[in-house]
Amino acid sequence: MKNAKILSLMLAGALAAGALAGCSQSQPASDSSTQQESSSSQVESAQASGLEAEAEQLLSDLTGSYQELFPVLFEGQYDQLWIDDSAAIVGEADAASTAEMLKGSVGGSIWGEEAIEAYGEEGGPFYCGWLDSLSELTIDGDTMEISGTDAAGKELFSSTYHFSGMAGDLYVFESDDATAGDFAYFAFLPDTPDSTYHIEFRYGSNDADFGEWMAGKYAYWMAAGIPTDYTQSLVENSIKLFCDENLAE
Repeated sequence: MKNAKILSLMLAGALAAGALAGCSQSQPASDSSTQQESSSSQVESAQASGLEAEAEQLLSDLTGSYQELFPVLFEGQYDQLWIDDSAAIVGEADAASTAEMLKGSVGGSIWGEEAIEAYGEEGGPFYCGWLDSLSELTIDGDTMEISGTDAAGKELFSSTYHFSGMAGDLYVFESDDATAGDFAYFAFLPDTPDSTYHIEFRYGSNDADFGEWMAGKYAYWMAAGIPTDYTQSLVENSIKLFCDENLAE
């Protein structure tokens, strides 16, 4: 992903440089204006192409099956990991209370309008569970297919998707199936099992509010997942990263 973004920026910069060189030549005003418009269009096209390449690479990196993250990380057998990782940053005396605080920050149970009424814009715990009975999510980056089943293994949806744009830092994918309903759009943050040991995403019947964290239909909700074939190492790394990132300051 990082390489694709760098290539996109380099290409955009090269095209922009070409536009400036053209503008420096002595030409009629109308020709200069036309050339600028053409160069601007080329830059925008290159940037769009770069984003699409990034998005497709992200979906490829996400290939696999996932389940909810925090029911796994909150299992009693991992309590000491939370405490130890917190202690490494805040000290032994405050470790236990800090670990509980961290868990509480992603242990919310309400989202959307209900959460907005409860928390307003002051902030509150996020709900990181999955909606609409989704229990297992499967992504095939090669075919651009995303599918999901409920707790009983019944298929809820299965469709190919295409990149449709950005919503803040989220890469948004739209279903090619007009009947996808609540699974018509998926939006993924650039987190992968290889880079951050978990994934974060949103989904719904429309993408209007995907980029809003504490406002709109998806306020205070960010689904989090872990591979269904997760290892002990993946769990340990995920907890440590969560503690490190949120306690760093």
